[in-house]
Amino acid sequence: MSSNISAWLVPVLLAVACIALVGNIFHTKKVNKSLTGDIETAQADLQVASDNGKECDKKLKAKIAEVAPKDEQIATLTASVNTLTEEKTKMQEQIAKLTVDSRGRQGTQGI
Repeated sequence: MSSNISAWLVPVLLAVACIALVGNIFHTKKVNKSLTGDIETAQADLQVASDNGKECDKKLKAKIAEVAPKDEQIATLTASVNTLTEEKTKMQEQIAKLTVDSRGRQGTQGI
């Protein structure tokens, strides 16, 4: 009887193992398709992000080019303001000096 059991047990175990292997193959194919889809989605997202980065870089360069002349104008105007402020200060000092001189002359003429 023992030989009868082992005679049909080995083929049954082999059949079960084959079924398990076939199931594993189908499961692996399904997982691979899913992973392939995920990779394609990630690549598409990466391409979109790269394109957005390039577009932002172009916009940034355009803004820098737009702002550079304004920065130069601001620097020129700041220098002009500083020069005019110095001239104003000098003129105010001259006015104060002339006012003092004028009051001094009026005081000496009054005596």
